Amino acid sequence: MKNSIYNNPLVRDLVRLALLEDLGPDGEDITSDLLFDRRKKGEAEIRAKEPLIFCGYPVIEEVFRQVDPAVSLQAMVTEGAELTGPRTVVRLEGPAVSLLRGERVALNFAQRMSGVATMTHRYTAALKDSPVQLLDTRKTLPGHRITDKYAVKCGGGDNHRMGLYDMMMIKDNHKRAAGGLTAAIARAQALRRKGIILEVEVETIEEAREAAMAGCDIIMLDNMDNHSIASCSTMIRSLTPHTKIEVSGGIILERLPDLGKLDIDFISTGVVTHSAVAVDLSMEMDF
Repeated sequence: MKNSIYNNPLVRDLVRLALLEDLGPDGEDITSDLLFDRRKKGEAEIRAKEPLIFCGYPVIEEVFRQVDPAVSLQAMVTEGAELTGPRTVVRLEGPAVSLLRGERVALNFAQRMSGVATMTHRYTAALKDSPVQLLDTRKTLPGHRITDKYAVKCGGGDNHRMGLYDMMMIKDNHKRAAGGLTAAIARAQALRRKGIILEVEVETIEEAREAAMAGCDIIMLDNMDNHSIASCSTMIRSLTPHTKIEVSGGIILERLPDLGKLDIDFISTGVVTHSAVAVDLSMEMDF
């Protein structure tokens, strides 16, 4: 998991844009430049101020690497650690002006990423000991998909496809364009034979049967109640035992314990990314 965003060019670009947004084209913090001698050293601590799953150290590190390589950092907790109360998560040391330049951007990233990880942890915990895997979706903050999905992993969830380019997924508009579900699946088989996973979204037990008979890797049962999900899963397992079953749509925390008892493989939800609330982190400095 660590290697997924360490030294990743997408993360470097994302941090660069965030710093440009905050410091402007000349890299200025006019208040700190006015009040501090550039040679003045400082120490700082990033502190969690509430229970949370901590996530984002690699991005904090990248922020200060771009601001000033003279800033040194030390992680005080591991990535994905569950914190039950206030605690120091990162210690920093370096030029005071550099610490202040990177403060807000570093916190913005870590607060969102830890928020996604914390939300994901709540959802995975609700599944208890179920073998069903919780997956994210593409409902991520634009430009931040790589960090959002990394945070989901930190929170104990798993990743669905990264984008439109790495997995086939036939949905309603694709069915209409191809002239029907079976026709759409038939057109996808050439890519499937090359190793690209094919997932098909269905809304009825009849569509689920059609998808299973036509041949695919994953059948997503969309917006179904638990009784319909159970009926579909029994039918799919009898026809194509190796086809994976995913459930999506209307996934709320309260449903997860019961969904986790069904004969399915995955539950996918966008709520862990699109509705995650930033957690309370702050940076306290000592000069």
